[in-house]
Amino acid sequence: IFFRIIGIYCIAWPILITVMLRLLLGLVMRDAGISFSELGMGSSEIQYITWLMSVGFVNDLPKFLALFICLHVGRDFTDGIVRNKVIAGHSRTSIFFSYLLVQIAATVALCVVYIGSALLGLFITGIGVNLNGGEMISRWGTAIIVLLVLTVAFTVLSLVFRRRAMPIILS
Repeated sequence: IFFRIIGIYCIAWPILITVMLRLLLGLVMRDAGISFSELGMGSSEIQYITWLMSVGFVNDLPKFLALFICLHVGRDFTDGIVRNKVIAGHSRTSIFFSYLLVQIAATVALCVVYIGSALLGLFITGIGVNLNGGEMISRWGTAIIVLLVLTVAFTVLSLVFRRRAMPIILS
């Protein structure tokens, strides 16, 4: 359920922010006596706004990922799922990497949804989207890798401490 809530947030928040940016620009331009079409933003300005809106997940998602990962892995410890996996003959290494792969896939999925929603919001509001010939994709990749490092750290903390509270506090 918490993962779905984060997914809804990743869809709604960037669209809401781009709509608010468009409204703010519209109000400022109305006071100045010009329209949005007369503004004539250049390619570099649209590229900057595209980057600004689409990379917001770097600031927004770490707190949600810390909670999601710690609660997800911690629940498996308290419910005895990890103990059952060890009893079934799985090694601790395979259990760790299975949790790690699931958390990495979830993080990448949330980042892609956030980026797509931001681009959709920019397109819908008429601000425009400039991917700079694909260079923006490598920038997003770098931002996603930063979040993946945090994902690994949160997963390790969740597996080291068997209780839920300590990894949440440390994360």
